Amino acid sequence: MAAVPRPWWGVDVWQDAQLYVFVWLTDWLLLERVLLTHLFVILSLYTDSGGCQPTENEGFIIKPQPISPSVKIGREAYLHCGVSDNTSVEIHWTKDGERIQNSVRRRMEGSNLRIIRVDPELDSGEFQCVATNTTSGMTLSSDAVMINMLWLGEAQVKLYHPSNPIAGSDLSLTCDVDGNPEPRHAEWFHNGVRMHRGAQVSFRHFKMTLANVTARNNGVYSCKASNDVALVWSSTHFVLELKAPHVPSIRVRPRDTQVAEGSQATFDCVFDDAAIVEWYAHNQDVPLTNGSRTVIWPNNSLTLNDVAKNDEGMFKCVGIPMHKGVPQQVFAARMGVAWIGNFEPEVSIEPQLDDLMYVVALGSQARLLCLPPEGTPSPKWYWTFPNGSVVADTGRTRVNVESELQIDHVKLQDAGNYSCHAENIAAKRTLTVQLVVTTPPEVHDHISSKLQLHEGTSHVLKCSFRASAWPLTSVTWTNVDSPMVSLDFDPEKGALILKNITMRDAGRYLCSVSSKGFPTVVSKPVVVEVIERLKFYPVPMNTNLEFKSIGRIPCRSRGAQRAIVRWVKINPEDEQRSVPLPTNLRQENNVLIFEPVTYDDGGQYRCVASTATESINVTITVTVGVSPRFTVFPNSTEVLEGHPVWLNCQAEGDPEPHIHWDRNSRANSLSHETPRIQILHNGTLFIQEAYMRDTGQYGCTAGNRGGFNRTEVSLVVASSKDFVPSYNLSGDSGDGTISKTIGITLGAAGVYMILVLSLMLYCRVRRARRKAALLGSRPKGNSSDEENRLDGAVGSGELQSNKLLPSAGSSESGSVTSKNSKLSVERLHFPRKDLSTIMLLGRGDFGDVYLAKAAGIAEETVMVKSLHSQEEATKMEFRRQAEMFTNLNHQGICRVVGMCAETEPLLVMYDYTDWGDLKRFLAATRKDAPTSQGSHPPPLTSAQCMGVCHQVALAMEYLSNHRFVHKDLATRNCLVTSKLDVKISSPSLSKDTYSAEYFHYRDQLVPLKWAPAEAVIEDQWSSKSDVYAYAVFCWEVFTQAQMPHEDISNPDFLYRLEVHEIQWEPPAKCPPAMQDLMRSCWRILVTDRPSFSEISSQVGQIFVDTNV
Repeated sequence: MAAVPRPWWGVDVWQDAQLYVFVWLTDWLLLERVLLTHLFVILSLYTDSGGCQPTENEGFIIKPQPISPSVKIGREAYLHCGVSDNTSVEIHWTKDGERIQNSVRRRMEGSNLRIIRVDPELDSGEFQCVATNTTSGMTLSSDAVMINMLWLGEAQVKLYHPSNPIAGSDLSLTCDVDGNPEPRHAEWFHNGVRMHRGAQVSFRHFKMTLANVTARNNGVYSCKASNDVALVWSSTHFVLELKAPHVPSIRVRPRDTQVAEGSQATFDCVFDDAAIVEWYAHNQDVPLTNGSRTVIWPNNSLTLNDVAKNDEGMFKCVGIPMHKGVPQQVFAARMGVAWIGNFEPEVSIEPQLDDLMYVVALGSQARLLCLPPEGTPSPKWYWTFPNGSVVADTGRTRVNVESELQIDHVKLQDAGNYSCHAENIAAKRTLTVQLVVTTPPEVHDHISSKLQLHEGTSHVLKCSFRASAWPLTSVTWTNVDSPMVSLDFDPEKGALILKNITMRDAGRYLCSVSSKGFPTVVSKPVVVEVIERLKFYPVPMNTNLEFKSIGRIPCRSRGAQRAIVRWVKINPEDEQRSVPLPTNLRQENNVLIFEPVTYDDGGQYRCVASTATESINVTITVTVGVSPRFTVFPNSTEVLEGHPVWLNCQAEGDPEPHIHWDRNSRANSLSHETPRIQILHNGTLFIQEAYMRDTGQYGCTAGNRGGFNRTEVSLVVASSKDFVPSYNLSGDSGDGTISKTIGITLGAAGVYMILVLSLMLYCRVRRARRKAALLGSRPKGNSSDEENRLDGAVGSGELQSNKLLPSAGSSESGSVTSKNSKLSVERLHFPRKDLSTIMLLGRGDFGDVYLAKAAGIAEETVMVKSLHSQEEATKMEFRRQAEMFTNLNHQGICRVVGMCAETEPLLVMYDYTDWGDLKRFLAATRKDAPTSQGSHPPPLTSAQCMGVCHQVALAMEYLSNHRFVHKDLATRNCLVTSKLDVKISSPSLSKDTYSAEYFHYRDQLVPLKWAPAEAVIEDQWSSKSDVYAYAVFCWEVFTQAQMPHEDISNPDFLYRLEVHEIQWEPPAKCPPAMQDLMRSCWRILVTDRPSFSEISSQVGQIFVDTNV
């Protein structure tokens, strides 16, 4: 075999090179791994020690870092800590490396550490905040901080030099005191008198030196030291007693004492070789003598009786020698008056408690920290059991090392009153805490897990449970399928009340029982099914059909059972009988079709919906006509200033349409320009003399019962330099015109002045008569505050007649601009989170109505109406009311102050008053009204009733002038303030609170006894139907909110209303003129009723007789 040729460098060299490369690569990979491992270890060590923290891009940092606080011992300390990003981060605190366990005295609040009362033994050391990312395990520690505890200890006077003082030597004393921060300096006192630097006295730091002492220097030496936190007097003094010939020698010297205020203090003092012993009070030069409070005994002891706070200070005992020239000897002692503060329930107990009631769960741990009041001397404090025995520092119930009352594994027998006592010689203070032990709640299964309820009925669901008593335990109900819906339930007894059940009440209901200290327990769901009753949806309404068109009137029904719908035409001669449908009419899918519409088709039609068990019907009126059509269209015109203008506009229809003109889409914008601008009988707009302000868009609207038609044109008025406006509409000019103008102006001014003077005189006489009448009707003697408030009296005794009977000139408090003509959700937007419920007022046709607190607005307490209905007609009515109260601006009408429209349900906030609705207020003045005080507020006088009626008349005048209709005017929908100011609102609590005042008619709730026949039966609501309701409102005011026609049932009342047999009789309390006005408001024909402008004027002019 032939040999394989080798490379010229040889095989050994090639193999060695391959081995070298492999070893080199292996070593490099191992080295890289070792380096990375060491680097990770180093970073971990730096991170754990706080020496290195990652940047925000790498995770999170501790921010803010805790700072060492300076706190006086016994006071509160707060250590702040946080992280830049708290996502998946847990924070805890350590002390000297040990994790801190929360207690009442020292606990975490959020990420911060709060120490209620700093203790030098328990709180000395290093504190660190430790943050841990629970996802990655990364841990960061803050810088270590310490609490700088501020304190000042007792001061003592000590002999520094010599050890045995003798006459003629130098005496050095020191004032020994410790504290943090260190005391700055000391002041020295000799027998209570401050010493100053001199030839014999020198000071150095806390040392005092007295040179060449003699018997004259005998006495008591004391000091006073201070730092930034406190000031202390020396508790131990130095007494210098040098002997000298003929100098009185002290044998028993007076001692410092501390006594309680009102008690007795005694000082002993005995001298040898003294001729007389005298006592001096602090800062007094006259010796004390025996008196009512001062007694100097034969042995020279001093007794001070009934010690007062101002007696505190130094008392000097002076020994007067027997020989002249010998120095007196003075030895002083301090008397202090002890005191102790009071417990403050808000700050003297931790955790803070409501009504000093501490609720704990059975088997848990109870801990209470008592913070005793300050005092001198420092009070001694301790806890006692409910039986009065003192709690020790051992056992299951004990005072722990953190000075907390601690009860482990709480039992039912531990319940009771535990008292914290603090006492010194001044007094004893006690703070009692009631310990209540709760048991775990239990919920029993419901008798039935499924209920079938009929729409329109009522039902009560009861929650069967066992738990601690109310208010420690509360019960709530929730509709799982509609959790946002507010329910009416009793949180104490657990009863859920479903009133006037609707389809939206269907769902699964859960009963939740919550006891303090235990998790909430929930019952099994109760499924409520609502059997829908038969009803029209929507209800057919009176309809106008266009002649020769194809007309359609639907009649749809809904209910638990499918209904058969049938249309019939009413016999005009006998309404109880029907006639066959004409040949041009047919029924198709519950829709009555007119093909085509003829004038003979007018009349009454009845839709009947029937099932096997029930039948309903509705009757409507069909009218036939021709909607307006323009025959002559106006043209856009340009005219020179001062020239006449004709804008032609003619229309035809059946009935003949009415022509209305407006400028720039503003209603009644041309009415004040009469007679310069007129609408002629043929519909032409005639401007006799065009002004520059007449430039704009002019709209011609033609309307009849068939509808409206509108067209707009523009008018441009060009300026004329020579034009002078003339008030003579005939067009004459010259001197005659100027003379006539001047004459007319002066004559008008004269008539105006006479009118003003006459009105002033009339008002003055009328005001005086009213004042005399109303003051004369008040009872003699002292009236109650409530009577004074209702009578409208002020401090001077004058009657606030402008509150009870506002003048007609105050009917408008503002104007409604075009900008406010639409509901502005953006302008009225209010955050739902800033709304907190106070109480449920009731339920209306739209949903719940409740009181709430709205943070950040002037009207803090508001009434909130919620929209839960999904029916289009209900939504439109809800928006109509909201728009009405938004656009109106009058002191007698409630305003919309906010809306929550970002999520369902829509919430509209109305302002509210301090006394609530007027009906409740009026009912409270009845003698038969229940009251807890045993007395009733007095009923309104006739003058006050007239004042209420006048306020509402002015507000309704304003409302009707702005083309709004209230539809539900009654005392229940008016609010009253404590000043007897009345505001028109519309809570309309038709589903529960005032459900008896509404009647379900044609699938809608109507205020049957407050509405005229045309509104209830024909659904024709107008300002004249509000006039009818206003008379019923006045009837309520004068009868203290009695129910109108209480003896007539709603079905009977409806029948009488249809046949015009309702007889209204004004209350006898009304003034005769008011009775006549109310009768005119109740007239059957709409055109016979007065307008609100007439009503407000007449009510303001009615004189209230004193004897009424």
